[in-house]
Amino acid sequence: MPYIKQNARKVVLDNIVDTLLTELSFGRDDKARAGDITYVIYKILGYAYFAKPTARYADMTMGLGILDSVRESLEDDFKRPYEKEKKDKCGWEPEDIILIGE
Repeated sequence: MPYIKQNARKVVLDNIVDTLLTELSFGRDDKARAGDITYVIYKILGYAYFAKPTARYADMTMGLGILDSVRESLEDDFKRPYEKEKKDKCGWEPEDIILIGE
């Protein structure tokens, strides 16, 4: 995430996240790990934006907005470049799509 200064990531956040990732990755299959990751995200966002007694609509919207932003960042950083590489490798062009009935 480019908006968090590198020293803040390295000093505090990476240590916490690296420990969590080690625990989530050890000896787990993909489905079990997906459930674990979902639980962690749910618990963090739930605690920070939804479950507090003073939570309001704006808080909940912010929590959901975080999920949207993370999804978009992952799409931009990983999925789109992957798809472009595969399309370039296979020679795919949008014009290759033939509509039924034409």
